[in-house]
Amino acid sequence: MAIKAKLFAGTALALTFCMAMGGCASNVHKVGGFGAKELDLTGYELTFEDNFDGDSFNTEYWRYPYAEEGVRKGGYWVNDAVSVRDGNLYITTDYREDGKFGPGWYSGCIETSVETYGGDETGAAEGHKGFSQTYGYFEVRCKVPEVVGSWAAFWMMPDNNFKDDTFGTGEDGAEIDIFESADAYLTNNRMHNSVTHAIHIDGYGEELKSLGSDYYYVKDLYDDYHTYGLLWTPEEYVFYVDGYETWRTKDKVGTVAQVSHYLMLSMEVGGGTDDDGNPIPGKDKDGNVWWCGDVTTNDKTKKYDFVVDYVRVYQKQA
Repeated sequence: MAIKAKLFAGTALALTFCMAMGGCASNVHKVGGFGAKELDLTGYELTFEDNFDGDSFNTEYWRYPYAEEGVRKGGYWVNDAVSVRDGNLYITTDYREDGKFGPGWYSGCIETSVETYGGDETGAAEGHKGFSQTYGYFEVRCKVPEVVGSWAAFWMMPDNNFKDDTFGTGEDGAEIDIFESADAYLTNNRMHNSVTHAIHIDGYGEELKSLGSDYYYVKDLYDDYHTYGLLWTPEEYVFYVDGYETWRTKDKVGTVAQVSHYLMLSMEVGGGTDDDGNPIPGKDKDGNVWWCGDVTTNDKTKKYDFVVDYVRVYQKQA
């Protein structure tokens, strides 16, 4: 069964469009290089913090983003791909021969929205209130897996999920990809060990406008924990890795979101679907390898974990 609550395409389609539209540059920059500006949160106060203690995520704030488990791009999003242990959140991509929906690649996602797309709240636990905020600093500390055709992401979506969107401006909301680790398929060492940022406005149809960053090389990307953050003001977006500024921008049409956004943590599996809606891992329905590589080239006996230490959000004091 396909996931039907979220109609938006999310991070996979995000970078696909980004590259297709020429929005993602090929330059590679070292994080914290000469002259890099450091994060300064003077005047900001903590408004949200989750250290993922205990044995499950806090359902008061987090929820699954779908009413029913099912097809997500080239794989499946399922609840048991998300777990909490040893003070970390784990979102796992793995191949399951005897998976819930049959053989295939499985992964998952959680978010802090109040409602799923369309207002269907069946994916949320009783007492769920979610979390969203307008402006501030948003940060995750995490470790990402070295996997081809699948990637970790920390991103944000507007509370209205692009419903009744006004085209030609991002002021009414954007998909803000604070970071994505989709470059393990690249053979160039610096690009292979890089992350990117992106902004997408005006929904996911013909009006979509996307802007992607350069590549940012992160030493020991797949072995160590790193922080990825966004400083969002009424005037601009400023992205950070390990406390160093990487990208400062507005969206494609020169605007900045002015509405509240919620948080998302996910692992995606690249690929399309056939005419019957079944996933095609690593390829589109014409047989072309997916833009981030073919997930089926990975070791099917391994688990690829996106490990999250914490998520923190700050707001500028009045």
